[in-house]
Amino acid sequence: MRYLWLALSMCCTLLSAQSTLDLSSCLNYARAHNLELENGRLGERTAHFEKKEVVGSLYPQVSGTFSNTYNGILRTSILPAEAFGGQEGSTSEVQFGTTYESTANLQVTQQLFNPSLGSSLKLAEQNKLLQQTSLRQTEEQIAYNIAILYYNIIIQDVQQSNLEASAATLDSLLQQGQLQLEEGVARQVDVDRLQVNANALHSQIDQLERSNEQLLNNLKLQLGMPLVTPLALASITLPQLEDEVNTTGPKSNTFSQRPDIRMMEIQEEMSVLQKRINQQGYIPTLSLNLQAGSISNRNDFGFGDANWNDYLGLTLNLSVPIFDGFQRSAKNQQLKIETEMAQNNKRLTEQRAEYELSNARSQYDNTNTELKQQRQNVDLANKVFSVSQLEYQEGIIPATTLTEARNDLTEAQNIYFQTLLELLQARLEVAYSQGQVVQFIEQQ
Repeated sequence: MRYLWLALSMCCTLLSAQSTLDLSSCLNYARAHNLELENGRLGERTAHFEKKEVVGSLYPQVSGTFSNTYNGILRTSILPAEAFGGQEGSTSEVQFGTTYESTANLQVTQQLFNPSLGSSLKLAEQNKLLQQTSLRQTEEQIAYNIAILYYNIIIQDVQQSNLEASAATLDSLLQQGQLQLEEGVARQVDVDRLQVNANALHSQIDQLERSNEQLLNNLKLQLGMPLVTPLALASITLPQLEDEVNTTGPKSNTFSQRPDIRMMEIQEEMSVLQKRINQQGYIPTLSLNLQAGSISNRNDFGFGDANWNDYLGLTLNLSVPIFDGFQRSAKNQQLKIETEMAQNNKRLTEQRAEYELSNARSQYDNTNTELKQQRQNVDLANKVFSVSQLEYQEGIIPATTLTEARNDLTEAQNIYFQTLLELLQARLEVAYSQGQVVQFIEQQ
């Protein structure tokens, strides 16, 4: 997996150097550089090692110890004096042991029967699955953010190109008006009106450039790209955008792939497992313990001629829970409540998903209908402006009428572009409510 991400990172770096990224390339770049996704992968790795930790408890547990004790004052014991030939009924004080005592010990413990360990292993597996699903949810959210910014930038680029073409046409008319003014066939007020409209168009172009710069910076943040790195998106023409909208309409009506719903299901399963583990605490456990070692007793410090005495012990331990002050019962009630809450959260998430999907599809259908109407308005406004432009050049209409037609066309185009962006965003909303944003992007 590490080598896959490394190769992907190199690929994205190459794409960045070429300064052209399409939507799919943006997502791949974010997969390799976005720190939120990196943290999600780290959480997944943590869950993997948590599972290995539980698996390790099923193996024999081996430990070794070595100790060296200095007995500055030997312990005194009281023994019957008659055992040493003394008077019956009297006692004698006797000191046992040596000045130095060393112990080397090896202990091996093996669980033979502990049902909670099996449930703990299943719980660790569910936790790993939860982290994987959480990573997928994070990827869905970042993919959605990237796509929203991407389409905003693309639409504004197309809009800017359209305004630049209109500005070039208006500048040409302004030059003609200046010539007509010099020849005495045009009025100063008409030329001034053209100048005002030309200035307004150039102002809109400047605003779009500044807006695009901010959107690009926001996109770099989502990608995990340094702000100083040049970024340019692959150019898309207006017909390509319109074809994309027409060919990628939502088809399915399901939200079963949403990662947040899957997370609710996993959390519900984990609550059941935690309750089972708690209940299994009532079951006796059986383990085997082996202790082997050696003890040395001597009055002088050193190990050269020490007398070592070996020992070996094998113990079978049966632990039977009898009474815990009702702690496990109280814990069981807590886990029961948590399970009910997890079930409620799942149903609540499903209800919210159904609501979001229904609204998103309705918004998409309405916006799609509106886009067709706005397309007709643009065609009509363009037709009116073309006729007005010819009539102005022939001196039939004044500059006022021409500028009004120009303003109507610009307004119709701006509304069309805004509606097209809203339709693209509505399509993303449908994909997001279905948990299919990444899939949607990868199919582009």
